[in-house]
Amino acid sequence: RVRADLPRLQEALRAEGYWGGQVSATIDGLAPDDPALAARLQSATAPVAVAFTLTPGPRYGIGRVTISAEPAEFGPVVRDAARQAGLTEGDPARAEAVLAAETAMRDALRNLGHPLAAVAGRDVTVDHDRRAMDIAWRFAPGPRARFAAPTVTGQDRTDTGLLRRTTARQIEGQDYSPAAVERARRALVSLGVFDSVRVEAGTTVGADGTLPIAFVVSERPLRAVGGSVAYETNFGLAVSLFWEHRNLWGGAERLRLEAEASRISDGTFGNATYRSFATLTL
Repeated sequence: RVRADLPRLQEALRAEGYWGGQVSATIDGLAPDDPALAARLQSATAPVAVAFTLTPGPRYGIGRVTISAEPAEFGPVVRDAARQAGLTEGDPARAEAVLAAETAMRDALRNLGHPLAAVAGRDVTVDHDRRAMDIAWRFAPGPRARFAAPTVTGQDRTDTGLLRRTTARQIEGQDYSPAAVERARRALVSLGVFDSVRVEAGTTVGADGTLPIAFVVSERPLRAVGGSVAYETNFGLAVSLFWEHRNLWGGAERLRLEAEASRISDGTFGNATYRSFATLTL
């Protein structure tokens, strides 16, 4: 276990920019590779102490950053995204900052309608003499695409035509955009009949320039019952109950029946008020 934890701690130091840091450990005062350790542990009659020592050393900084794209016309797009992400020469060489900049550059290409934009190459060189980490990226935008007619799967009672119309109004025929995908996903969520809505985009662009996209849904229970109890010193007890059907005829219609009694004071109902009503949402 100690031998397995040593490289994990080393990676933790590097993730924060301490690329020259060292990690060591002792078990009952002996190094993990000490030949005498096995005999010491076999004869131990009580738990033994394990100590890890971390020596971070100086923190390394971001060195030279080279960013290119193929074709080259997309180079300014990714370089601008890196600047906006805050990747600057001299900053601490933290893994989180580097990965965040990489994600921002890839997303910038996807926001231009290139759903398959990817990192074609990443070369990271740590120069211990300079205490710097040099990074060279190459990005491949991939083909530009429009949305194909979306599909929805996973529904049981909900009308398939309604779901297709809901998503198609948001994206079908439009240029690819992550924001448009999210709008379509939220349109399905807003129907109120699904526990979850997951997006599965295609991995290839068709010959007609369209990208297949599917929404995988999981329906909520059709019916729900709930209530609440409250007490106010001035008015007494209040009780409310409701019953709801979330998908009455399969078109995301919602029927809600509610009843409420309030101002129930001293256990009597003489001054109480009552209310009941039904709401049908189409």
